[in-house]
Amino acid sequence: MAMPRQLEFWEDGEPAKEVAPHPPKSPFKGGLEAPPTPRFKGGLEEPTALDDEEKCLGPLAAAEGQREEPVPGAKSVDPAAAEALRAELCRLSGLPVFLRVTNNTHCLMRVVHEPGGRGARLSLHWMFVDAPPAVVKALAGWVKHPRKIRKDSLLRDYMHANNNRLRAAQPRRVTISTKGRHYDLAELYAEVNAAEFDGTVNAKITWGVMLPVGGGRSGHFRLGSYNDARNLIRLHPVLDNPQVPRFVIRSIVFHEMLHAFLGIKKEDGKRRKVHHSEFKRREEQYRDFKAAEAWINNPQNMRMLAKIRRNAAG
Repeated sequence: MAMPRQLEFWEDGEPAKEVAPHPPKSPFKGGLEAPPTPRFKGGLEEPTALDDEEKCLGPLAAAEGQREEPVPGAKSVDPAAAEALRAELCRLSGLPVFLRVTNNTHCLMRVVHEPGGRGARLSLHWMFVDAPPAVVKALAGWVKHPRKIRKDSLLRDYMHANNNRLRAAQPRRVTISTKGRHYDLAELYAEVNAAEFDGTVNAKITWGVMLPVGGGRSGHFRLGSYNDARNLIRLHPVLDNPQVPRFVIRSIVFHEMLHAFLGIKKEDGKRRKVHHSEFKRREEQYRDFKAAEAWINNPQNMRMLAKIRRNAAG
């Protein structure tokens, strides 16, 4: 059958093949990040509140050994079944829905509302094409009111139950670059490791990549991060500037190394925490903690970094 103009199929990593003109996009995109999966042990980066324009739901990684058969792609989905899902979402949500069926592993659900109630552009993992009626109804509710996703566990439960339908994500190649124009992260890392951790931290460290500003990208940015799965610390390249004091960068390096050193912990039987009480106690004892916090919390310094970022990425 001929695919409706409101429907398309997209394998992860392929360029989008548009089947209908895109109306102007609104600034709001619904969804949220999924929590870290239990199989990761150690210092995962704590989930942070995302800006509206960068929200999506996913990923939910499958457990080791859970996938026994090859996972089909989005193009194996019956177009008639996908169109039936799109039509039902239109009926239940009361909105015109433009549906993209994907084989993504990083973002399983994503919605963008068009201005003036002209419709919703929806990207869904192909697992939802044969979802039961209750899940489709919850999905339609999320399409109409994306901010209510936190109150609806049905969609999360469905994705957890269908983990085996996610293909294995291919790890992205990371280039390690420690030598900046003004600061050498390898030197700072060795200094902090010897002074604070007796040389026991073995994480890798690198400057990140300066991404373009605009196109829906948030004006907020993270100065440092630790990825437990890769055992990798990244610092934002905006910090590689003579206007940023050395003690500030050293403090950020210490913060991320502390994640690698202490990992995630549960407190009083509650949810797992990255910035748990022991982490906060150790960080507050660090010699440059107060001075670095004061510098980072100074709005004038943050405006300066934002300007450097805009100029460098422009």
